[in-house]
Amino acid sequence: MRKYKSTAVLDKPQEPAPASENVDANHAGFVQKKQRFSWRQAVLTGVSAIAVLAGTLTLVPHLRDLTGSHGAQGASSRPIASRSLQLRTKPISKLPEEEVRRMVKEGSFFHQAWNALSKGVRHDYEVMILHGDTLVVDAATNLMWQQAGSPSLIAYEQADAYVQKLNASAHGGFGDWRLPTIEEAFSLLEEKESRGDLCLDPIFSRQRWAIWTADKESKREAWVISFDRGDCNDYDANYVFYVRAVRSMNAAE
Repeated sequence: MRKYKSTAVLDKPQEPAPASENVDANHAGFVQKKQRFSWRQAVLTGVSAIAVLAGTLTLVPHLRDLTGSHGAQGASSRPIASRSLQLRTKPISKLPEEEVRRMVKEGSFFHQAWNALSKGVRHDYEVMILHGDTLVVDAATNLMWQQAGSPSLIAYEQADAYVQKLNASAHGGFGDWRLPTIEEAFSLLEEKESRGDLCLDPIFSRQRWAIWTADKESKREAWVISFDRGDCNDYDANYVFYVRAVRSMNAAE
């Protein structure tokens, strides 16, 4: 499920208002506005103090809206999720099905058979084109994905080689691409009813209907996320699926 963001629009600079000949009238109007603002500011300050004493931060977003969300120059920036979903990044070499089922339940991930009532992760997607490569950034998980992925179906051994090639060529300007863990790949799944042919946000390419993950069920079998069925399965490494590489974003990005 995607959380849509409003696009910042820079206001056109206004011409300075002409000076009025009636200085007293202007001064009186300014005093009245200043008094009204002072009363409003006093009320907000008092309510803020009560909120702090009560130990709640629910008023903070409203105060931010009143003061504006732009910087001094009015420039907009991608919001950083205050509570990003922390997903496992290290692969597991022997991951049994019962453990995957537990991950689905605990992570509230969508799965057509195991957790069909879940809506999936509430994403904060943004498309970025860096060095000619189209990428998808998710502020909800602090992950950067390929918008598309491997151009063709490939076996598991070739999947690692494909990711190494991405890093060697600095895909998008980065050299730390990797195969996603099954938890990271699960975070992409959404209910098909709201997304058409795939259980995947349309911000991604529709060609890659299933992708390899870095997690393995056994020495010869690896876990695959299927966007066409909205589930996962372990397959022999000789089977062919697509790759959608991912990387973790740091605070400086």
